[in-house]
Amino acid sequence: MTKHSGIAAAIMAVTSLTLAHATGCGDSAASCDAGAEGCECSGGQCLAGLQCLSNVCVDPNSPAPSPGTGGMLGTGGIQGTGGTAGMGAASGTGGTSPVCNLVPTDGTEVDDANCLMWSVDDWKTATPLTATEQVEHCANLVFAGYDDWASPDIAQLRTLVRGCPPVEPGGSCRVSPTCTREEFETQFSETDQDCYNEDGCRFCLDNETQPTNVCFWDEAVWGTGCFDTETTRMWSSTIVDPRGYTPSETQYYIIRFGAGLLTLTRASSIDLAPVCVRSSFQ
Repeated sequence: MTKHSGIAAAIMAVTSLTLAHATGCGDSAASCDAGAEGCECSGGQCLAGLQCLSNVCVDPNSPAPSPGTGGMLGTGGIQGTGGTAGMGAASGTGGTSPVCNLVPTDGTEVDDANCLMWSVDDWKTATPLTATEQVEHCANLVFAGYDDWASPDIAQLRTLVRGCPPVEPGGSCRVSPTCTREEFETQFSETDQDCYNEDGCRFCLDNETQPTNVCFWDEAVWGTGCFDTETTRMWSSTIVDPRGYTPSETQYYIIRFGAGLLTLTRASSIDLAPVCVRSSFQ
């Protein structure tokens, strides 16, 4: 038995004994020898092998009650009904890990690892749009039998990157939906790190060692021959935090899959084919 389970058993014993004293159940306490198991402590001390908790001597090595209903604490406590954790927690009742509930349909691509469904065929045929138009397009899109599409945030869009570690999820580029600051050299303190910077987020394409039509996405899904043009760039819905200046127009983060580059641009500066995403957990 672990130290923790012994302490838990001790707490149970104290709780039971305390209730017995409070309700007058039985007269065993009256005949207890001070310092013995289940009896009052003797000057704060107990017989060898016992511990004094709440002025009651208990055995810390007693078997712990099994978790679940009637376990150490009721529903909502440390030990929840039906599991070793509270209701809805990882190992309690109804607390299993979320299961991705996405079923691939024609014209879509499902990423089970991130539980994302992408509107591939709509992206291939839709009229190019500005960033704000993409947000509206996705919100109103009815495609492949679903109507809960959305414009992807930059974290979701980064899951499409292949062969460009800095821009892939977890790479050196720090941009995320909650970290959107742009780089400034002297405006902020050294500890106020920027989220977007050229060193961490730019150019995986090496023109000296790679062909200019390399694709930094899954070519089997999105296509081959990715010259760095508007046809191989995608908007995210993540807006750039300018940190101290007011641009003439809101800027959004985009990924240029023909260059291996996460960058930013003004919302209406270019039109890109709208890409939409949905997620569904069970």
